[in-house]
Amino acid sequence: MDNFTPILDAVAGKSVVNVVVGQFIRMEQSGSIVVVATAPGQMPVKCRPMSDYRPEPLELVRVMFVDGVAFYAGAAQSKPGKGVVATVGGGLATVVTDIGTISCSYSTAPSSGNAVKLAWNDGPHIMGPVASYPIQSDVPADPIYQPKPRTYIFKANASGTVRYPYDSGTDTTSFPGTWYPGGFSAAFFPPGTTSRSYWFYGSKIKDTIPAGATFVSAEMFFPEGTTIPAVFLTSAKSIAEAIAALPTTSSGYFPSGNIIAPDGSGGIWVNLGTAFGAAVAANEVSMGPSSGGSPSSKMPGIDSLGTGKGDSLSGAIRITVTF
Repeated sequence: MDNFTPILDAVAGKSVVNVVVGQFIRMEQSGSIVVVATAPGQMPVKCRPMSDYRPEPLELVRVMFVDGVAFYAGAAQSKPGKGVVATVGGGLATVVTDIGTISCSYSTAPSSGNAVKLAWNDGPHIMGPVASYPIQSDVPADPIYQPKPRTYIFKANASGTVRYPYDSGTDTTSFPGTWYPGGFSAAFFPPGTTSRSYWFYGSKIKDTIPAGATFVSAEMFFPEGTTIPAVFLTSAKSIAEAIAALPTTSSGYFPSGNIIAPDGSGGIWVNLGTAFGAAVAANEVSMGPSSGGSPSSKMPGIDSLGTGKGDSLSGAIRITVTF
């Protein structure tokens, strides 16, 4: 059965109606024609007004096309009937309404703060005072914002160790160092050298956590089988900077107690305190771990703290904030 034929028969012979919006230009022929500007250009439109309202120039109006014949269908926007006078001067009054601030003519000058009645025939005009007019907004008030906890995990972009070819006690001028990507290890470096290991994070921590956030916790991940060292922020923001010269360091952030990530644990998150979280969120940072109490020690006892290759979470920082 043809399901479309009954539908086509039902609409056959009916008028085709379309509505467009244009700008009022002027009236002609004693008001029987309205000239309206639309996308193709200005065109005359038949007018059968149902009131004495006349749009102001460039006001948006509707044009209805019935079987290709254009008819004027009135203003496209509702106008406020009341407002509150803000300022008066130069023969015009500035009036605040629920659609914004408008400039109005008047016959008798109102006073600032007066609630007034408005007429819109050929532009806004103050008719006179009204008892009161509270300006209402159709936009609801913003709800009271409640900060929410948010947790972020930042993995290191790179990790490894730099061997500096000098003894820190006798020579501080031999650079650059040599970069050894991979696990943090100092055991194979010969005497008379200094080594330091790093995690590099770039600017992603600083770029993610907004200023003004409240820090709830800040933790670092350590692989199983490691004794947790102190962690120092360093001035080196890249491998190149770490190789070029021995970076300066900030105070260390120490876990509470002698914590060991036991074998079989899969690694553990160690809380380093909210001050640590605020420090890494405020700067583009790198980290330097140490087991000997000094960030430039040879780190005896730390065979490996893992890398992004061997353990993707090694050196990861987990920060919880509210904002």
